[in-house]
Amino acid sequence: VFFFQAEDGIRDPLWSRGLGDVYKRQVFDEKRVGKRMRIPIPITWETELSAKGNKPEVWTELMQSKKLPYMAMLRNIRNMLVTGVPEAVHNLVCERIQDYNAVINSKLFPFRFFSAYEAIKIDLAELRERKLNPAKAIEEAKAHVPQRAVRGRGMRGRGMRGRQMAFRPERPKKVIIPDELPTEKTIENYHKALDNAVKIATAHNIKPIKGNTVVFSDTSGSMSCPVSGAGKVSESARCCMDIGILMSLMLKQACEKCEFFVFSSPGVDGKCYMPITNFNKEDLLSNVNLIETAAQALGGGTDFPFEFWLDAINTKKQIDLFVIFSDMMISEGHNDIGGSGDMTVTSIIREYREKVNPKMIYVAVDLRGYSLKVPVAEDEKTDLNILKCGYSDTILRFISERQVSCLLYTSD
Repeated sequence: VFFFQAEDGIRDPLWSRGLGDVYKRQVFDEKRVGKRMRIPIPITWETELSAKGNKPEVWTELMQSKKLPYMAMLRNIRNMLVTGVPEAVHNLVCERIQDYNAVINSKLFPFRFFSAYEAIKIDLAELRERKLNPAKAIEEAKAHVPQRAVRGRGMRGRGMRGRQMAFRPERPKKVIIPDELPTEKTIENYHKALDNAVKIATAHNIKPIKGNTVVFSDTSGSMSCPVSGAGKVSESARCCMDIGILMSLMLKQACEKCEFFVFSSPGVDGKCYMPITNFNKEDLLSNVNLIETAAQALGGGTDFPFEFWLDAINTKKQIDLFVIFSDMMISEGHNDIGGSGDMTVTSIIREYREKVNPKMIYVAVDLRGYSLKVPVAEDEKTDLNILKCGYSDTILRFISERQVSCLLYTSD
């Protein structure tokens, strides 16, 4: 920044560029002409944390001064728990997490909150031991320093084949001794706040899905594989089955009317699917284990729910949106999936549209990300058949927005 002299009281519109009176009248100092000036560093949570360190008093000041943005607050819940901020600060964080306007203005999708679930899963006994014996905790951290493989001299290219790699110890992790220990009540308050935030984000940060929606989530054995893009999901929901169930539960909350089913291969009752009606609406994450346990009554294979579609055709069941969460077993992308006799996914979807609802939207989500196309025949290519590959926290938004665009397309 250079100082320059302008006529008193005159603002040059070329320099201001329509931003208003950005150049205020100041006393001109000839000694500072041509000298480079340092722009003051803005006070933000990043600069404060970098200058003062990861300390409880720093987090307390940031929260009380309201300088910590919403997303940054979610990402640093664990730091506030481990460093040991006062209980009043924890209450302030919980209050802001579930604040109605704060969640809506953040425009965060529900899955963004599930990474915060991992932050509150801390070992309170380990923290207590660390506070009582800080010297022991520091010595244990120094004794368990991991080794990192590095290249030595003359180990590049083909010449390194058969030679022993060199290992260098990494820098030991800094042991943080908490000032105040969080309690079980503190963790419970965080859990409730995050549950409320997820419900608000599902209801308001995703466009409402109108009409009658039916959601099927695969619970077969192949769904225990990791989901594509699993690094963005919490540890509690890392496999395809967990993600499919969570997405189905969120979709159920975002829909005007929704029926939720899990499917696999036929169980003792001869059906390959079962409805999910009894679940805890206050805690979405805890429902995953409950639904997976209930789904054990089904088999371990993967059968498309043809029987459901036959019943829907016979009873003229109105379905506006059909969503199925599975892996490459149901969305092969190469061949049409067949049932008994000449029945295929293509034929059953075509028959339903011909006899019941010609504008029904069919969405197949392949959480493994291996599919090449929607599992219907080539002659059934239409905007009403949609394939989504891999996991993304924007899937719900895509489904809601695509439903509107498909309805506009079919009405033209």
